[in-house]
Amino acid sequence: MELPKIDIKKILFATDLSENSLYAFAHAIKDALAKYCDGARECLLDRSFVTDEIIVGRGDPAKQILKYAEDKYCDLIVVGSHGQGSLTGAMMGSTAKRVLKKSKVPVLVVQQHEDK
Repeated sequence: MELPKIDIKKILFATDLSENSLYAFAHAIKDALAKYCDGARECLLDRSFVTDEIIVGRGDPAKQILKYAEDKYCDLIVVGSHGQGSLTGAMMGSTAKRVLKKSKVPVLVVQQHEDK
């Protein structure tokens, strides 16, 4: 089976500046993007990753992430998940869950690092 080629040009990395967010970012670059390229190592070696904008927003995090992704025509959203709630570790964080449910583009949710 041949998979369709997916061209990802703009990624929205949503962060709460936590350590887990840094882990999510590293995971996205190292593992997830490789899935979208043939010859992933060669593809990633030839590309640079540029921080286009840093936005600090107020309001509901999920709504802000979704609005920004739509306004800037992002191809992928990457969010970390703390899994906080009554079933910590079994549940996805509420912001990640709402983004995943309402996004019009693919969302990569990275769970909190196991060493935590």
